[in-house]
Amino acid sequence: MAKARSTRSVGLPDSRLLTPPEAADYCRLSRPLFDRTCRVRPIGFDGGRVLRYDKLDLDQWIEAMKTGRPETDDEILARLG
Repeated sequence: MAKARSTRSVGLPDSRLLTPPEAADYCRLSRPLFDRTCRVRPIGFDGGRVLRYDKLDLDQWIEAMKTGRPETDDEILARLG
């Protein structure tokens, strides 16, 4: 009797970079609320036409929100270099 082949394939690893809708989903916020409140600056690719959010930056922003003191624009820019 022949052994059945598994139909499960190996998926791609989770991406560190997220599209704007994925970033909003990652934060569990509606897109409009994410756009209004998120202080993380996305990374621009292809002359800024393609925007991606780094999960690590989003995690830091979330941690700052928990302390009740969101980062200022200057603090974000200093961290981004």
